[in-house]
Amino acid sequence: MPPPASLTGVKDVTASADEQAPLVAYSVDGIVRLPPGAQWQKVTQGTAPVYPG
Repeated sequence: MPPPASLTGVKDVTASADEQAPLVAYSVDGIVRLPPGAQWQKVTQGTAPVYPG
């Protein structure tokens, strides 16, 4: 399955204060991450898009 080019049905988004950390989202595509300068990538493990702290 190819990674989603854009997100639809976004339910939750999280970001880190570290600009090198990926943006993480939960959508109808599942949990995905957006590394700097890259396309959305599906995360294979995890239950919620959160960073500790």
